[in-house]
Amino acid sequence: MKLSDDLKARDKSHGCFYKTARVSQSIKWVMRHEGDWTKLTHIQMEALDCIAMKIARIVSGNQDWLDSWYDIQGYAELARQDAETRSEKPITAKDRSKPKGS
Repeated sequence: MKLSDDLKARDKSHGCFYKTARVSQSIKWVMRHEGDWTKLTHIQMEALDCIAMKIARIVSGNQDWLDSWYDIQGYAELARQDAETRSEKPITAKDRSKPKGS
């Protein structure tokens, strides 16, 4: 496959690169300037950057491209694992289902 053919195919699944870049960089700007970005680990920063790019591809391209949704799940899991290494007690699904104060 030629590079030009590959780029055309990616336009269909991932959206126009220029639009995707604008959306992705906008999300990343907000994360860096509206939150406390400096408290995050490098792993968490990178995971969020990758998730932002995948979100941009979803809204700019094919929202049903399963690979993008799967990748978001994977990046979130890596960030969760990183956070868990510093957490006093890992939060489980069972913990999340308990009413507050119990």
